[in-house]
Amino acid sequence: LETFCEFRILAVTFTNKAANEMRERLWRLLYGNSQDESFPTRSFMPYMGTFHGVAVKILRQEADAIGLDRNFVIYDTDDQKSVMKEVCKKLEIDTKKIKERTIMGAISSAKDELISPLEYELNAFGDFNKKKIAAVYKEYQAILKRCNALDFDDLIVKTVELFKSCPEVLYNYQERFKYI
Repeated sequence: LETFCEFRILAVTFTNKAANEMRERLWRLLYGNSQDESFPTRSFMPYMGTFHGVAVKILRQEADAIGLDRNFVIYDTDDQKSVMKEVCKKLEIDTKKIKERTIMGAISSAKDELISPLEYELNAFGDFNKKKIAAVYKEYQAILKRCNALDFDDLIVKTVELFKSCPEVLYNYQERFKYI
């Protein structure tokens, strides 16, 4: 069983429900319904979870390679809203003209496209609202950094950053996972 447990499989999905179902099915396939204490723990399973969950695991292991503290916190929507209110107040953004939700959506879209605050600022040339959003994005990220926090979108962004900036880390994961 020990050699069999050297899994080279990465299994990812979009939802927690699907990830849990995947884990349960694989556990039953590999180990049956045994509750015997001599059976291996869940650690003897392939690396699996949601894209964001797998990203968290990777970032917790490799955080120092990109200057993150391994004990980073993950901000949920309420935390993000609080930071956004703070940033808008600090930058004197009229949230009646540019809604906080609109700003958060723009920042999230930028992160989905792997656009940094600096790139966003450069692309905002001549567009008043985009310039305001760029300023908010920059300050928002600065606050997250000071708080040792990442938001949900940062989990993917930082994992991509890790792999791009640290080829040896990428290579190790490519060698570790032969099947995705």
